Amino acid sequence: MLNKNHLKIIDVLLLKNISIQELSHNINISERTLSNYAGQINEVFGGVLHITKKHGRYTMTVFNEKNFIKDLEQLRTRIKQNDEQTEKRIEDVFQILINNDVSTIDDISEKLYLSKSLLQNIITEIKTIVRKYNVEIRGKPNVGLSLSGSEFKIRKILVEQFPNNYKDIMLPEYVFEYLSDIKKQYKLDSDTYMRLETSAKVTMDRLRKAYHVDENLNIDNQIFQSKDYQNFDGFAFYLQKEFNIENPKYEIFLIVLQLLGRRASVIDEVIDKDDDSLIQRLIDNTIDDINETFTIKINKNLFSKDIRLHLKYLIDRLLFDVKISNESIGDVQQRFPFAYELSKVLAENIEKEIEVKVPINELDFLSIYFSIFLDELEQKMRDINSVAIITNQGLSTSKILKMNLQQILKDGVEISTFNLEEVDEKIMDVHDLILSTTQTNRLFNKVIYIEDILDRQLLKLKIEQFLIYKDVNNIKLFNESMLFDYLSEEDIHHFDHTHGYFDVIKSLSNELTGENEVDSAFIERIIMKEKNKPTINNNLGFPHAVHTLEKIKIKIAILDESLKDYEDLKLIILMAIPENNVNEAVLIRLYEEILSLATNDYLMDRIRNNTRFSELAHILNQEMRK
Repeated sequence: MLNKNHLKIIDVLLLKNISIQELSHNINISERTLSNYAGQINEVFGGVLHITKKHGRYTMTVFNEKNFIKDLEQLRTRIKQNDEQTEKRIEDVFQILINNDVSTIDDISEKLYLSKSLLQNIITEIKTIVRKYNVEIRGKPNVGLSLSGSEFKIRKILVEQFPNNYKDIMLPEYVFEYLSDIKKQYKLDSDTYMRLETSAKVTMDRLRKAYHVDENLNIDNQIFQSKDYQNFDGFAFYLQKEFNIENPKYEIFLIVLQLLGRRASVIDEVIDKDDDSLIQRLIDNTIDDINETFTIKINKNLFSKDIRLHLKYLIDRLLFDVKISNESIGDVQQRFPFAYELSKVLAENIEKEIEVKVPINELDFLSIYFSIFLDELEQKMRDINSVAIITNQGLSTSKILKMNLQQILKDGVEISTFNLEEVDEKIMDVHDLILSTTQTNRLFNKVIYIEDILDRQLLKLKIEQFLIYKDVNNIKLFNESMLFDYLSEEDIHHFDHTHGYFDVIKSLSNELTGENEVDSAFIERIIMKEKNKPTINNNLGFPHAVHTLEKIKIKIAILDESLKDYEDLKLIILMAIPENNVNEAVLIRLYEEILSLATNDYLMDRIRNNTRFSELAHILNQEMRK
C-alpha cells in the first residue's frame, strides 16, 4: 500500500525532474528506499504513469492524464482516511494514559480493539511527540504504563497535538460569549480563536476530572497584573466558582498564552524549569559580544542562579508588557556606567531572541546585576589575612577603623597600625590590604585612602573597588583619573567642523600607527567595527578596537565645532586594546571612567575649544573620580 512518502514523490515529480540526492534529501529517506518507492509507484499506477531513473535523475511521465488524476485523487483520499484513523487511535491511547495512574497494554488493547503490536507502535509514536514537552511514558514490568509530566505540559499537548477530541464539545453559554468578546477585542483570526476555544475546553475538561495546575510555573507573578491577564478576570472567576479552585490564575495561563502568538513559544521555553536553553543562549551570546566589543572575558559564573531567574522573569514581563517601577534605584547609568553598557549588550541579545524592546528601567535592574560584576568579591574579602592602617591622626582614629574592619572582614584578621613615616617596602609587601587616612602619591598603588573614618559602608565599598582594580602594575596611579595616566600632551587633539566622525578616527589611528603603537591593520579594524556598530553615547564618541602589540593606547579629540555628520558630539576618545595579555581590571576601570563622561554634563560642559592638556588633566582629576 502506498503511503505519504509515495505521494510526496509523485507531487515533486509532477513539478520537475530532480536529482536522486535532492529527492532523497527532501523526503528524508535513503536513496535505496527511494528506488524501492519509485518501483512501487510504477506497479500501482501501471499503464498510467512511469518513473524513470536516468543519469542520476528521476523523471515521471504520465500516459493517461484522466486516469492519473482519478487514481491520484483516490490515493490522496485513502491516505487522508488512514491518517485520520491513526491520529484518532493515538489521541484515544493518550487520553487513557493521562486519565489513569497506570494502564496496561492488555487493558488498552482490549478497550480500543487494537492488536498489541499496533498498540506498541502507537505508544512509540506518542513517546516521540510528548518528549518535546518534557513528558514521559514510563513502563514498569508487571505494573503497566504511566505518564510523567506537569499538568500544564499535558494540557499543552492536548491543545497543540490532540485537539480533535474537543471539536464537538460545546462550551457553556457564558464561556462562549466571553471568548467571543475576546475575539472581537483582539481581532483574532480563525486559527488563533480555534486554539483559544480548544484551550478553554481542555482546561475545563481537566478541571472537571480534578487535575489542577498546582505546580510552580516558574513565572513572574507580576504578569498576573498584565492587561492580557486582566481581560480574563471574569473567566478566572467563573472557573473558581464552577470548579471550587483556589488559584485560577495558574489554570488560565495556557488560555492567555493563545493571545501571544509567536511569543507564546518563547514563554513556553522560559517557564520550563528543566529547559534553560534560551537563557543559556542569551548568556553565551552576551559573553561573546562583550568580549568582541570590550575585549573583556566575562566569567560564566557571573550568571548565577538568581540572575538566570531574573532573566526568566524579565522575559515574562516583556512578553506580557508588564511595566516595573525603579524609583528607588536612582541614576544607575551614572553610578555604574560600565555595568550599564554591559546590560545594553545583554538587552540587545534579549531583543533579538524575543523581538521585544527592553525598556530603560529594566536596563537599570540588569546594570545592578552586572555591577556586582565580580561575585568573587566575597571570596577576595575572605582571602584578606592582614591589614595595615597608616594614620597620623591618633589612637582613636585607628580604633574606629579597626572596629569597622572587624565588622567587614572575617574573624581573626591581623590589623596593625603605623605612622606614615614608618611605612617602607617591607610593610607594604607583608600586608594584604593597606588603609591610609593620609593621601600620598607613592602609596597609591597599594593603598585605600579613607576620607570618612566613621562611614563603614563607604569603607566596605572602597575595599571592594580596590579588590576589583588592584592589579595595576606599571601604571602611574598618583592621578585621580586612571584615564589620564595613559595620556600625554601629544595625545590631545582639536578638530573643527570640516571633519566627519570617521575622519577623526582615521586621523587618531594614523597617528598611533606612525608612532608604532599599533599594527598596520588597526585602522581598517576600528573603522569596520565602528561602521558596523557606532559607539556613540550622548555627546561622547568611544571608538575602540584590538591591536596586536602590547600596550593600551588612548587618543582624545576635543571637538571645537560640530562635526559634519554628528553635530552633538563634543569629545571622541579612541582606545587601542592589546589582543593578548590585557589587564582586565585596568581595562574595566578605564571603561567606567570613559563611559561616565557620557552622563556627566557638568564635566563635558567644562571641556571647551580652548581646553589644553593641563586643563583637561585638572578637569579629569577633580571631577571624574569624586
